Amino acid sequence: MIRVFAVDDHPLVREGVKDLLELDPRIRVVGEAGSAEEAIARASSLPEVVLMDIQLPGIDGIEATRRLLVERPDLKIIILSSFEGEYLHDAIKAGAKGYILKSASQARLVEAVMLAAQGEIPLDSKLTGSLFQRLSELAAPGAVSEPKPFLEGSAQRGIESNGHSSPTRLEAVVGPVTSSTAPQTPVGPAAHGPAPLSKREMELLRELGRGRSNKEIGDVLFITAQTVKNHVTSILRKLDVDDRTQAVLKALRCGWISLEETIPEEATQELPDSASAFRWAGR
Repeated sequence: MIRVFAVDDHPLVREGVKDLLELDPRIRVVGEAGSAEEAIARASSLPEVVLMDIQLPGIDGIEATRRLLVERPDLKIIILSSFEGEYLHDAIKAGAKGYILKSASQARLVEAVMLAAQGEIPLDSKLTGSLFQRLSELAAPGAVSEPKPFLEGSAQRGIESNGHSSPTRLEAVVGPVTSSTAPQTPVGPAAHGPAPLSKREMELLRELGRGRSNKEIGDVLFITAQTVKNHVTSILRKLDVDDRTQAVLKALRCGWISLEETIPEEATQELPDSASAFRWAGR
């Protein structure tokens, strides 16, 4: 049983989240809060998975995420928001372990909670293009000569909150933050060699980059979801990473796949009737 805590200032949204998640017998919403202050006050008793809205009265969801992780670094905080891209980078540097839109289907919301509980990083497919575009900018030769503010802030917070200069959560995903005086190393196939993956694994890796689930990948490649899972396990082992998001990011940094190959196709998903509140609440 995965226990979840929901933070949102709209009671209707909290109720909708609870109803949607508890359609799955493996998940139970054990608590809720209408403000960041209330969630922070209950930090010691929070379950492992927390769904966090961004726009909250008083302290916003990004700052709440940062403060909660200082006190409870074991928390898996998933941002659940109506905003598609403008807060994604702030959520990453605050330490969030996922970012899902309120327009997501019940199945996608359940999947996000399951992935976070397993230590993976769920990301709404509509947001992968924004993330990989940012990483592409970072990977460009000379792009880190003037580090972007959110990278500098992330590194600084990693030192302040931990008391030492261990890698920040962002560094664990995109690699070490390079100082402005460090020599630049070319990024691409010539620098890293060919990808240590089979042709089929490379096809699957591109589908992972598009934010597809195992079932969706299986439908596209005409293989079973279990076969997809086996391929993912092999990819993670060969690339020496912990989850599928890190695998895609590493492949992008090394030049094994291109940004264009990871941009998801536009798709419109119909919400279940019980999720109708997400069409307008919390915007």
